[in-house]
Amino acid sequence: MGDFNCHHFRWGSEICDSIGHDLVDMLDDLDLCVINDGSPTRRSAFGQRNSCVDLTFCSSGVASVLNWSCLDMTYGSDHYPIIIKNPSKSIPDKSLPPLLKYRLNSADWDQYSKLLDLRISALPSVNAENALECFSQFSDVIASTAKDCFPVKTTPKGKIPSPPWWDSECTAMIRSRNEAEKTYNHNMNLENLLTFKQILAKSRKLFKRKKKQGWRSFCSSLSPSTPVATVWQRMNVVGDCVKTHMTPST
Repeated sequence: MGDFNCHHFRWGSEICDSIGHDLVDMLDDLDLCVINDGSPTRRSAFGQRNSCVDLTFCSSGVASVLNWSCLDMTYGSDHYPIIIKNPSKSIPDKSLPPLLKYRLNSADWDQYSKLLDLRISALPSVNAENALECFSQFSDVIASTAKDCFPVKTTPKGKIPSPPWWDSECTAMIRSRNEAEKTYNHNMNLENLLTFKQILAKSRKLFKRKKKQGWRSFCSSLSPSTPVATVWQRMNVVGDCVKTHMTPST
């Protein structure tokens, strides 16, 4: 799969060029098939032809098995995401757990405070002999009280959770960007294209600023006593939030 920047009727282009003819001859010699369904893979500007430059090849033995499709939103790029599915293969659930388990904006803090005070008051007094046990009980009380008082986040199947710097302003910007792109896709005129490009530029600027603020907040939360493993784990999360969730082997 890749952007070959060439054109041929075989994969849905409206014209053919010399590079496209050469590529078709090469694919025939190698017994490879183009499984594109003819859908545009790159968002065309006003007055331009639809572009099918992102091509997907496979061997002739599996070409009839794979399902190729293209999403109708570019999600900030100028190329449409391509989905390739093999119906005969089951796909494991790769959903990641939420970065923050509880929905704190919907929490009942008064109830949490009262219940936590009540449960802490029932804990035994701390002394040199039971310090570790008391600490464990104290941690359990905090966790159990949060579970009783705070609604729990859920991550839809197959969805990657948002990075820690993501907020309602980012969500609103994504919604505006998607609406502008839908408007342009429905009516490709110069005015709609300029509107979409303006909102796209604003969204990139906003996300860059939010990510920078999140990085600064992360750095300010560190101290000389912060474990190195914790530092690296948080750096991965703050950096891109698309790391595969792994359970330590030890």
